[in-house]
Amino acid sequence: MDGKTLLAIPFESDAETAKQHNKTGDQVFDAVGKITQSKSYGVAAPIKKEELQALLAKQCHQSAGQKRKRTEECLPGTFLIHSLSQVHFQMLTQQTVWASQNITFRIARPKMNCPSFLFAIKGLRTNSKDIVKNCVHETWNNETTTLFIQNRITAVEEKECNNVIQSIQSFKDSMWVEMLETKGQGGLQKPTFNVYANSNLINNTNAWSNIRTHLAGRSYHNSKFGHGQILTAPNHCSLCHGVDHPRGMCPFPDLDSWKGPNEMNEFSQRTDRYT
Repeated sequence: MDGKTLLAIPFESDAETAKQHNKTGDQVFDAVGKITQSKSYGVAAPIKKEELQALLAKQCHQSAGQKRKRTEECLPGTFLIHSLSQVHFQMLTQQTVWASQNITFRIARPKMNCPSFLFAIKGLRTNSKDIVKNCVHETWNNETTTLFIQNRITAVEEKECNNVIQSIQSFKDSMWVEMLETKGQGGLQKPTFNVYANSNLINNTNAWSNIRTHLAGRSYHNSKFGHGQILTAPNHCSLCHGVDHPRGMCPFPDLDSWKGPNEMNEFSQRTDRYT
């Protein structure tokens, strides 16, 4: 396709439903037109009916009803905005999220960075981020993790080794921890600790995935505060589709001039904090 391309990722779960793709695509198309006033652009939906049928046919080890349900759940909810001029491309990328009465969506370039969120730790009886950060730091720099990384580096060409070593060390040094004041049944305090790192320092998605899988598979414990439970996707916020917080803790509705989906009523907000 001629011109610049962008990805539009709508909020709310309706965008992931195949039956809603045409309607959602029309809303994205209308919004882009009103934002840019462009006379030449297009919007492509993520999947066609015949492609859906092909996906369903491949799910040969499940019953018919299970096939359809599982495939519907796995459908992408991303739309392609194509044939943009440089001016309109820049106009859309200057603001990450576009919100209107009809639709709210996030803009992303086709080449996306790896997430900074790595995993969440639950089950530690402490509310100190520093204690958890020290625990993570010790695990990331012990013999097991060091040996794992060294084995991966040996598979890299010799001229690239120094760059890889420096990138991975910088990635580990960039680690930080955030605490969510989540609660358990009966309102008991059960904080969640999210572990992040600057994933832009690792420009290979396979390398990032392998490192994240290894780090998320390690044991994070403290002799005083117990063993942590590791979750790579602990939540699914239906406002921003983030996995590092529940809907009741989504920061988007607190932004000035936010016109997108709002939090649910007070009761729902309260219960949504329980994990």
